[in-house]
Amino acid sequence: MGKATRKLSNAAIMSDMANIFGKVLRNARRSKGLSLSKVVPLIIKEDGIPISIQYLSDLEQGKRVSSQPYFIEQIAEDLDIDVDWLYYLAGKFPMVEQEKRMSETDFKRSMRRFRNE
Repeated sequence: MGKATRKLSNAAIMSDMANIFGKVLRNARRSKGLSLSKVVPLIIKEDGIPISIQYLSDLEQGKRVSSQPYFIEQIAEDLDIDVDWLYYLAGKFPMVEQEKRMSETDFKRSMRRFRNE
């Protein structure tokens, strides 16, 4: 049938990234001892209204991914998550990079090389 490894479709990669994105959010929130209801008032949409509990719950369950800068920047700061890692998981990097399916450690190493740090 061919090679044992096959290239994943863009949809499969994005679904996988959504699940990881959600797990990262949930783990960070829980490690800080915060409930969903304590986090949502911290994340203010561009219209000045906080996100909803349902929205954050959907994100944590991998049902959706927010690639909105307002969300990524705020949640990264509030939950002490590397902002570049969240942008990567949210699909804000070229697909060729997302296809690599890097671990957080490999991703951070790659970003340091990119920035010549």
